[in-house]
Amino acid sequence: MKRAPKLIMALVAALCLSVALCGCSSSDYKPEKKQQSVSDALLVKSKTLTVGVNSNNAPYSAQASGSIVGIDVDIAAALADELGLSLELVDVGSDIDSAFSGKTADIVMGASSAGGSYAVTSSYRSSAAAVFAPDASAALPTKKKSKIAAQASSLSAWKVSDRYGKKSLVETQDLAEAFQDLQNGTTQYVACDSTIGAYVSHTSGIDAYPVCLLEKPTSYGIAVPTEKAELKKLIDTALSNLNQGGIIKVITSRWVGETTDISTLKVAK
Repeated sequence: MKRAPKLIMALVAALCLSVALCGCSSSDYKPEKKQQSVSDALLVKSKTLTVGVNSNNAPYSAQASGSIVGIDVDIAAALADELGLSLELVDVGSDIDSAFSGKTADIVMGASSAGGSYAVTSSYRSSAAAVFAPDASAALPTKKKSKIAAQASSLSAWKVSDRYGKKSLVETQDLAEAFQDLQNGTTQYVACDSTIGAYVSHTSGIDAYPVCLLEKPTSYGIAVPTEKAELKKLIDTALSNLNQGGIIKVITSRWVGETTDISTLKVAK
């Protein structure tokens, strides 16, 4: 989903505030060191998990105060700890294949499907275009009768027009404005990416809950070079341990608050 630079800057500013308030950056994550479980032969750098992220993808990862911070960054730190490794981050943008062909990263966060040079682990997060309301039990939007705010020119805005009609769409400059309108009661709903919406709502102190989806959720895992099947196996095991131990849920909630399981929501028709 393409988003305007203004939204990215607003999210990065909020990320900076979040780091200042709750210390969510990976540099603050210093648990007791575990025994290394990955052979150095599988790593770009000895004793280090080099993790590729897209630093223009807030709140998953973004540049803030000279560091890369976000949900994916903290999960990467937890993964490195689980494997008994140090963490090193590299900004690879959205080009996963180049990250592996150039041997700049061991793994890359946030891959939705396998590529030419890499396989993908089990999912650790998912998202979808969603409709938010001030109450989790709010009635679902109806065609031509609901006012739904969405950032102008976004995929969510297009989906609102397509499903509910152009008269239902209230275009805003950014999501902060959309959620402020929701709080003020000038709109009934906000449409946006489920994770970004939860993040904006959480950091702005506005009560908002996803009540339905505008598309099926997309799941994201971690990309691992196809020739490193053993590394993929180890990453999958570490992810499973973090999920079962509730670590990923705790990390995510620190950034976006308590979230709704979007797999339980209906997809609007």
